[in-house]
Amino acid sequence: MDSIRNILGFKHLEIDDYFNFTFEIFKDLVKQNKLLMGALILISFLIAVSSENSKGFTKILEFLESSNLKILEQMWLFSLLTMTMSVIYFVTITFFLKKTSLLLKDDHTLEPMVLITKSIKISSVIFVFAIVLLAIFSIGWIILIISYFIMTGVQEITTENLRSFSGVNLFICTLGIVFFIFIIANILYFPQAYLLRRITIYEAFKYNLHLCKGNRLKIIFPLLLLIILRVLLSLPMNILSITMIFSSFKYLIMGISSIILPIFDMFTVILISVIYLNVEYVDLKK
Repeated sequence: MDSIRNILGFKHLEIDDYFNFTFEIFKDLVKQNKLLMGALILISFLIAVSSENSKGFTKILEFLESSNLKILEQMWLFSLLTMTMSVIYFVTITFFLKKTSLLLKDDHTLEPMVLITKSIKISSVIFVFAIVLLAIFSIGWIILIISYFIMTGVQEITTENLRSFSGVNLFICTLGIVFFIFIIANILYFPQAYLLRRITIYEAFKYNLHLCKGNRLKIIFPLLLLIILRVLLSLPMNILSITMIFSSFKYLIMGISSIILPIFDMFTVILISVIYLNVEYVDLKK
């Protein structure tokens, strides 16, 4: 691993180098962290089960048939469980950032409790930010609807009116997508900087913006490839899960998915760690 660290600090690498180094580190980390990997798979399975119970189609059918409010309460409790388990999953997966950094003998690795605290903080920030954005876009959408009906003088909702309003919906969706892409393009190195370095959220964001200059494509292309591959892997699992919704075999599908996706997520975390360390080391040499 010393040779990999030396190469990371020598020059900016190509995409194939990132994937090759990530695969080498991935193999070593799997051998050294079987217990952590097992915990990640177990948490992933629990998320899949609780998620199915919180928003599953069968639960909705049960409620419609019986109108039993306890079913809604159960769905709400499972939703909370899913959110909690998702935070635990995120905290667990961030340990592979630390493990990658340690394997490459990085000198600034954080203590486990500090990493856990920072992981929970960043999860909270993402959650609050998502809620705020959702509220802003919802309010904006409502204001546009009211403005549309006031300006057009429409007094009742018809199919024709809704068809005319589809252009406004398209505008809002496009605006939301553009804004999302803008945000992602400006936080590409933020999680790694915050979780690997002894700096505050604000300092990590500023340093992330500095590293983004001229280095966005270095991480965007590999991530796009992994995202496409993850979608291709998830699609058959989701289709099988839907077709077996009334069968106990759906839990087998969840189990298989809970093994494949955490391994994929672990590989992704290692990859973004390698890219971040390469960009940072080269930047510090300037």
